[in-house]
Amino acid sequence: LASDDVETWLARLEEAELPCAPVQNIAEVLAHPQVRARNMALAIDAPEYAGVLVAGNPLKISTQQDAATAKAPPKLGEQRGQILGELRAAAREPDSSAT
Repeated sequence: LASDDVETWLARLEEAELPCAPVQNIAEVLAHPQVRARNMALAIDAPEYAGVLVAGNPLKISTQQDAATAKAPPKLGEQRGQILGELRAAAREPDSSAT
């Protein structure tokens, strides 16, 4: 394989009617037009994450709008009160599985 370049091998394999494609690096994959068209690499919608891409949802449902951007992750401690509140509420609820 090292004797020739990618284009030469692709031409040979295509001539033999074998399915083939070049192996791409991360930058090439993210720059591919189909990745962008299918919203498979989303920019985070927050200035502090400018230029950061995350994976889009691979499941596409025709009746639902696909996200064009991703929400920023919560900051450290931002959801602490909400999570603790939910845990306290869950601890006060009777265990229905024990009956």
